[in-house]
Amino acid sequence: MHILYLGSKKGNSLLRARALERLGHTVHHFDPDPFLPGGPKMTRIHYETGGLLAANGVAKALLAATKDVPRDMVYVDGGRWIGPKLVRELKKRTPVLDYTVDDAYGSRDRLSWLLFRKATPEYDVIGVKRKENLVEGAALGGKKMVFVHSTADELAHRPRSLTTEEAAKWTNDVVFIGTGLDRRGGFITDLIRLGVPLSVYGNKWESQKEWPQIQPNWKGAGTKTESDYSAAIIGAKVSLGLLSKGNRDLHTRRSVEIPACAGVFCGERTSEHLEMYVENEEAVFWDTAEECAEACNRLMKDPEFRAKIARQGHERCLRNGYYNENFCVKLLTELMPSAGPDVIQPGKKPGELIVVR
Repeated sequence: MHILYLGSKKGNSLLRARALERLGHTVHHFDPDPFLPGGPKMTRIHYETGGLLAANGVAKALLAATKDVPRDMVYVDGGRWIGPKLVRELKKRTPVLDYTVDDAYGSRDRLSWLLFRKATPEYDVIGVKRKENLVEGAALGGKKMVFVHSTADELAHRPRSLTTEEAAKWTNDVVFIGTGLDRRGGFITDLIRLGVPLSVYGNKWESQKEWPQIQPNWKGAGTKTESDYSAAIIGAKVSLGLLSKGNRDLHTRRSVEIPACAGVFCGERTSEHLEMYVENEEAVFWDTAEECAEACNRLMKDPEFRAKIARQGHERCLRNGYYNENFCVKLLTELMPSAGPDVIQPGKKPGELIVVR
């Protein structure tokens, strides 16, 4: 199929677009951000006003840019700047689906998802990763709300050997890769106080009130590429999985990307994590900073236990099937339930994909 893909040309949005290409589709990828009225200097204003001031400008520009693009469907990744008028226009030619990894119906990001919420009734299918969103989207008129797990990428997140240069840069005992938000500073400083040899990568940590205590353990603003990101996981003895309480997370993409890389996943104990992995066999979980510190110390002192968690966690990750190609197949099937494998995954033979769940 020809797929008109509206989403960021970096990060996981780009990885999902590439997964569609690996499935055998022709992807015509357009990033909505450059079409924002006023350019980059207006991005924060558009964010704070929920995209309402951007809706008409983005719609006009995107429709003009894509009018001659062949398509059998439209895939919107995120959709913060995509309003109901634009979705209705796109639907005149083909069905339209959306997937957003963010909690677009929650309150953490204030009004920033207002335009997306207004567009909710117009989409044919909306994929979400929080079960609360199924009810919330339906209440706003969502026609078909679908729950999907976060996914790893088959190519970007895979076990591999680090180069000498990568090993020198990314070898750590315990690592957390993520943004300084949701009062995470208190938890991180608790771990440091408890003696965990922790390395922190990510943005906005200087905004946490505990920044003076965190700064000696902070290794940089972030991993700039997916190769860096996977190297940081592979190079660590233990990788932490912290959730965003404001985003109502019960699992995140790190919940799958760490085991996918054959890293040791040490995450918060939640109902979804316990469904995904067997505790102390495939992953290690905790409820408090003290329990997390104990888990990290055990893993660092016991290389056999650490190796077992890494190996069995990776094997379970494969069995769970939370990978981008499977994810894309699921959403395309929800959008086109009568289409066969030759339409949904023309570039793959049956059985080549991990089992779709």
